[in-house]
Amino acid sequence: MTEKVTRPAVAVHREPGPLGDRARHLLGLGGRPREAPLDPEAWSEVGVDDGTAPGELLHWLVERFGGSSFGSSASYRDPDTGRDVLLGWVLDVSEVTEAQQDLDGVVPRELVPFENDGADNFLLVRVDGEGAGAVVRRLHDAPLDRRFDVVDDSLEHFLAALHPGE
Repeated sequence: MTEKVTRPAVAVHREPGPLGDRARHLLGLGGRPREAPLDPEAWSEVGVDDGTAPGELLHWLVERFGGSSFGSSASYRDPDTGRDVLLGWVLDVSEVTEAQQDLDGVVPRELVPFENDGADNFLLVRVDGEGAGAVVRRLHDAPLDRRFDVVDDSLEHFLAALHPGE
């Protein structure tokens, strides 16, 4: 589950200014920013250390785009097939904690869900340990040895590599 993913080079989106390149990129793919500020108490229930790079980026994503779907305009490349996979929606904080409860005992605690494709297949980010920052896909109905795939070894790169679907 921690194998290295070969990925194309993309520009990493930095966050200068009030909006930042990363947010502009996601907005350009049809993401909708949250209208209400994220409740710090609700975020604390997620149990992610914001002092780590993956934790900080996950917090940023949920705070700005939690509950946002991208329609048919945002895709990522499946590293196994080379095909585009449509992004579902970014979980809001209550959906993150609900998914964590549903997946307790099934998914290691260092994997935190941040996206649902609508069929309860999740994208998760590894927030701690070896391979921290990696994006992992969990397919709920796949054979046991194929339930987890590393999609990208960096959430930062994964977000930057999102592109309009084919």
